[in-house]
Amino acid sequence: MGEGSASAHKRARIQDSAHPVSPAASPCGAPCRPTMTRLAELTPSPGRVDLVALVRFILPQGKVTCRNGAMISLCLVKLADDSDPSGSVSLKLWRQRAEWVEQGKLQVGDVLLLIDAGW
Repeated sequence: MGEGSASAHKRARIQDSAHPVSPAASPCGAPCRPTMTRLAELTPSPGRVDLVALVRFILPQGKVTCRNGAMISLCLVKLADDSDPSGSVSLKLWRQRAEWVEQGKLQVGDVLLLIDAGW
């Protein structure tokens, strides 16, 4: 995912890891929309997707300097699902979403529901 794709995660929700979610169900237990994408189905072509994935690994949070000189938070998260047990996808979190890690709101083992995420 590129830098611009992080803005597509405006509606990303964190699901408590004590309540696992399969790709066939949303966090509320209702069936997912038919367009729910599994990680193994992602293609290199850009597009919008809805997906449910497990946070497998979180790289340490860092700060980067923007062109205007502002310092913003950045965090890289590796996501996985049961569609490809050995595979993973990287998700870049910027600004307040990156701070979720520092605040303990996002941890390894959590399940994310990404709606209309840019790819």
